Amino acid sequence: MNRLFGITLIACLAVGIPVSAFYVAASSLVAPGGLAASVVIGAGYVAIMLALFRALPIWPKPSPGIAWVAASLAWGGGVSVLFALIAAPGAIFMANSLGLEDYVMSFAGAIPEETIKTVGVAVIVLTFQRLSRPWHGLITGLIVGLGFEAAENVVYSGTGAMLNPNNDLAGALEMWSLRMIVGPFLHITFTAVAGWGVGLALTGRRRNALARVGIAVFWYLVAFAMHFGWNITAMDNLALTIIPKIVALGVGYPLVLAAIVLSARRARRDFSFSALSAPLESVGALAEAESRRRRTRKNPNPPSVFPPRPAPARDESEEANAAPAPEPARG
Repeated sequence: MNRLFGITLIACLAVGIPVSAFYVAASSLVAPGGLAASVVIGAGYVAIMLALFRALPIWPKPSPGIAWVAASLAWGGGVSVLFALIAAPGAIFMANSLGLEDYVMSFAGAIPEETIKTVGVAVIVLTFQRLSRPWHGLITGLIVGLGFEAAENVVYSGTGAMLNPNNDLAGALEMWSLRMIVGPFLHITFTAVAGWGVGLALTGRRRNALARVGIAVFWYLVAFAMHFGWNITAMDNLALTIIPKIVALGVGYPLVLAAIVLSARRARRDFSFSALSAPLESVGALAEAESRRRRTRKNPNPPSVFPPRPAPARDESEEANAAPAPEPARG
């Protein structure tokens, strides 16, 4: 673990998690039943998504462990929520000052949220030394986005519980259902795109500092633009409200899917960490391991990478002293 970024990560989590938890709890005091239901649903949602992410070939091998997953979720659901609460009023004031009333929610959401989530991915990748491939930024972005999305859905479902005239549970379930039907996996998608750029910038080969910064900024701006377009709310212009949302989804989902597929192919060809059945004795054994992996697809029982050990030589003196075999009886 990188000491400097590790300390930074721990300090941010120590502040962000308690404050965000207090905000979520305080916002649902009127409907505690709705909060409890929302937390249970959110925990199940996180567990299912993590299981799906764990099955992807881009999951780090060897894994940085539970600390990496917990830090990513906590940054998304804790630090990012806290920063968004602090920065959103200023972003709203900026939009109103510029006369951009239709873009108030875009300023309030995209600017602080995408910025702090992208920073979080960078800090986490720099903290854990086993995150050393471009797709590790992508998978970290998926988990950070998952943490933010789960926390945000809990807050919104708590609001739905308060507004439902029948009961808290129905309101919470309705809000969760609405959030999952209308634009599912939004924050996961946005942060994955930005995380892909972070991974390319920090772990890519043969790039100078300017190129690395440019790559990270470019993919951050792509994620920012999708989030900005999704949040546009023009009361008197339906096209301005709907079309950017369609574009954001039409670009975001295929982009993340393509990044996962491309990264999976590269991950399968990455032999920096190779599990061998015996100690490595030569560089050529790695090439043999690659050939063996390819043959495995056709032959479920491929030959061993390493040649079989020769049988131990017998002692000639023992052979001379050995009793001769009896001759078969003659009839």
